[in-house]
Amino acid sequence: MGTWGIPQVPFHITVVKNINFVYYNFRFLSILLFTLVSCSSDNSTTEEGPVKHPQKENYPYTQVNHYEVDTTQSAIDISNLRKLNQIQAFLDSSSSSIPTAREVPVQISRFENLLIKPISRHRLIFIDTETQDLFEYNQPQDTVYQLAEYGRGPGKLSSSKELSYNNGKLMIPMSSGRISLFNCQTTPCNFEEEKRLEDLIIYSADMMDDGSFVALGNAPIRDKSDTLRSEALHTFNNNGNYLNSFAETYDTEGHWMLRRPLSEGIVKYNPPSEQYVLAFERLPFVYILDNDFNRVRSYKFNDFIVGQQKYWPQEGRLKIVMSDHSLIKDMVFFDDFALVKINTKKNQEVVGKRFVWDRESTYYLLDLNNNRATFFGNRKVKSKKSSKRIDITNQGILKSNLDKLEWLAF
Repeated sequence: MGTWGIPQVPFHITVVKNINFVYYNFRFLSILLFTLVSCSSDNSTTEEGPVKHPQKENYPYTQVNHYEVDTTQSAIDISNLRKLNQIQAFLDSSSSSIPTAREVPVQISRFENLLIKPISRHRLIFIDTETQDLFEYNQPQDTVYQLAEYGRGPGKLSSSKELSYNNGKLMIPMSSGRISLFNCQTTPCNFEEEKRLEDLIIYSADMMDDGSFVALGNAPIRDKSDTLRSEALHTFNNNGNYLNSFAETYDTEGHWMLRRPLSEGIVKYNPPSEQYVLAFERLPFVYILDNDFNRVRSYKFNDFIVGQQKYWPQEGRLKIVMSDHSLIKDMVFFDDFALVKINTKKNQEVVGKRFVWDRESTYYLLDLNNNRATFFGNRKVKSKKSSKRIDITNQGILKSNLDKLEWLAF
């Protein structure tokens, strides 16, 4: 397959992840589990003392009014939207099974490492974000193909945590500033080219009809004195050439350690309404911007729990969030509506040398063109030892539980 030696032959695959952690103490365990920030003890002191983040005065668009959303709202009629009716019926069901779902022949020991995107009613693309292996599942053939593996060269993946698909093209953004493009007009998809973006760590990206794309990201950290970009979003043409930057981000006040945890999130472009939709993972907002890059409306989730992190400014040290918190984890478009998934973690404890939480996924449907929203449903994880997960997509519902992955195509 291309120049990197992975043959395009079908095979069933078992992905097994056995990671042996060495737990010296409770504090060191925190460092291993949350690698994007560094930990420090609560009784550490500095001349300035710890400061809690995020702070409301540093939020993006803090001076504007947001349309507030909670679980009591039901302002959108979905009776004529078949896919949304199917999704809501599933969320309202007390059963954890998906009716008439097909089992996918892949075994994953840790489904939280699985990134999945259906590109049609019959084809799934998924990445194991731990090993950086890329696969395609063809449903009629009941076959899995390997498309790429870990590596730094063209056609290989590193630090990829997102997929974007449009007009037969699959785009995989990587936080290292690389963009891999695959042609999916044939089965399986074929690696086509790689684009490298200078001075940009990519947290999220989305491709438009003409092959241009928008990226949520920031400049790489070279040293603590770097000037941080004040814009969150950056557009590029189909050749990967920079066009412009726009949209506010959380004001880190020049503190480099705060940048990544308060900059990561989701950006999507919705062609029907010609709008950019932005959400930061740890902040309770969805921002909608027009083609002129102006904010036209924004939503605030009242039930969102903002996890507070302690930051020591003088030492540049950040403590991970170990209290109850919410995260915006996914966003899917259905015409001019965005279905937003929020994961909430509560009651953290240690079970078998692992941090576990009571988890719940809550869904909201947002109108991109008018200030109205609907609470769409939720799903609770009853057992702290389970690995249940639901992925709602434009092509169907995916459910993973321990070593089983099921797909209900619309």
